[in-house]
Amino acid sequence: MVYDSELVLSMNEDALRKLYEMYSKTNRGTDKKPHNADYMTYIDCEQLFRDDCPLMLSRFLLREAYSLCKMTVVNELDAQGDLQYQKLLYVEFLEFIARVADLFFKGSEMDDLELHEKIEHILDEILPIVEAKRVKQKIIIEEFSESDEDY
Repeated sequence: MVYDSELVLSMNEDALRKLYEMYSKTNRGTDKKPHNADYMTYIDCEQLFRDDCPLMLSRFLLREAYSLCKMTVVNELDAQGDLQYQKLLYVEFLEFIARVADLFFKGSEMDDLELHEKIEHILDEILPIVEAKRVKQKIIIEEFSESDEDY
C-alpha cells in the first residue's frame, strides 16, 4: 500500500533531489561542514525555510522538525555520533519536509488537512527555488456498472 504522502514525495523526487543537492553544496567550510560535503545540515535547512522561501519559519519550528526527522544515532556523545547527528541524509530530508508541514499547520484552520495535502502546500513554496513545480496527483475515478444480462 502506498500512502498519499509517500506518493506526493515520490512524484516530486527529481525536484526534491535537486533541492537537496543544491543545499548540500551550500555553507561548505562552515559550522563543521567540510568543503567537499555532500549532505545538508540544520544550518542549510534554516537557510532553505527561513531565508530562501516565503514561509520564513521560526527557528523553534525548524529545530523541532529537525530533531523529529533524525534517525537513531547509536552514540551521540562520541565524535562520530555527533557528526552523524549533524548530517541530514536525503531520506531524513523528506521526513523533515513532512514534519515541517505538520508543525506549520498545527493549530491553524488547515490543521485538519491530510498530511499529504500539507506537504503539497510546503512543496509549492520550496520547489520554485530550483525552478520546479509540484507534480500533482492524478485522481482517477472509475465508474463501475453492473450490466444486466437480461437486456
